[in-house]
Amino acid sequence: LVRYLNRATLPPNDALTGAPHVAGLLGSLATAASREQQLCRQLSASARQFAADRTLRHDQCGGAADISRLQAASWANNAAGELRSAVDIAEELAAYIGRARTEVEWLSHARPGGGSA
Repeated sequence: LVRYLNRATLPPNDALTGAPHVAGLLGSLATAASREQQLCRQLSASARQFAADRTLRHDQCGGAADISRLQAASWANNAAGELRSAVDIAEELAAYIGRARTEVEWLSHARPGGGSA
């Protein structure tokens, strides 16, 4: 989705024909960013569950099962922590994008015969 939006908004572009289109795009982008919070929370919870799973192993730890399990649990817990941090970043990103949308929400373009579009 982000790659599509990046390409669609490269100048010159036909996708963004005026300020109102930017406001709509920013609204959708803010919504998507806010939903990343839920996704990161769920992925973090899954990683914590993996860390507690006694069958989890780390493929690069060789033959010692206990060491492999401890290493795997550590890495899974680290991943869970990073994902919890990502929740805060996603929240902040959504807020920034939402504020940008507010700034452009009422922008329009003067029409040649008067009025706005």
